[in-house]
Amino acid sequence: MSMLQERGLPWVTWPFLWELPGFFLPAAALSFHAAQRGSARRFVSRRLWRLLIPVLPLAIGLVVLEVATRAGGMRACESWNTALTCATAMPLAPLWFLIVMVPFTAASPWLARHWEGRGKWLLPVLAVSVAMFSDVSQVVFDAPLSPTEITVFGLVWFAGFAYASGEWDGVTTRQWWTVAGVGGLAIVVLVGAGPYQPRLGASPRTIVSVLELVVGVAMLMGAREWLVERRERGLVAAGVRLIGDSTMGVFLWHYFAFGAVMGAAAIAGVDLATEVGVTYVMQRLAIIAITLVVLAGLIRLVKPVERWPYPADRRRRTAVVSS
Repeated sequence: MSMLQERGLPWVTWPFLWELPGFFLPAAALSFHAAQRGSARRFVSRRLWRLLIPVLPLAIGLVVLEVATRAGGMRACESWNTALTCATAMPLAPLWFLIVMVPFTAASPWLARHWEGRGKWLLPVLAVSVAMFSDVSQVVFDAPLSPTEITVFGLVWFAGFAYASGEWDGVTTRQWWTVAGVGGLAIVVLVGAGPYQPRLGASPRTIVSVLELVVGVAMLMGAREWLVERRERGLVAAGVRLIGDSTMGVFLWHYFAFGAVMGAAAIAGVDLATEVGVTYVMQRLAIIAITLVVLAGLIRLVKPVERWPYPADRRRRTAVVSS
């Protein structure tokens, strides 16, 4: 999709408006009640351990990939403002989620308790306000507000809280799809008539980014009953069993596997098509198949690190075994 965007087709990712809400909304919903129980320090330290420990082998892997691709003759990327090779620069992209996930995870004990109070709706209003002020600053001073990268995604976090606390129990499927339709139309109007990029997920985050997340949440909630009915069926259930406990690994390593395959192809002198057509599609299908094999091997390799117990749990387990 990114390749097609770079070739003048910025709209191709629009059917995937649900992707980022699908990432952050469940994380917030699963954090809501846990963040209100027991020690806030214990909650934050455990969650951050689980978030950050899997990043360590990826960092090591990126160093190895950078050294290998440079030794093989790959040059630095022309499209990235970095001295890294393309094979290494691309796998850095998934780490942007830490900009959102770490601060919101750390703040969840306070945010969850605040959400139970009377002024809870001030939080999403604040997030929208920051995006609006950023838009004005961008148009008038050509200087958008940098906090939008975090605050805009606060909307999805608060949506997860609302879902977990039962705020939306009375909202019907039709109403959710109405919100998605109206929000999508608003995006088209703003992009068509205003100074906004048609590319989904563009930075800096704007009021269009806010609408993207509103539409994504509405689509997920509108499809919830349909998804629940099928989660135990056939390929869906098989997929959950296959990768359900490896979601973090898939997310962190999928670009790395792709970068490694593309780097190997470049070093081997494979002539990859750049124009979209039959050859382009066939080559990409082959690359995706090879990438999946590499990804599966990487996930098996790093899973012991991802499952590395939190120190307090390890000490407790050792004490139990000793006794």
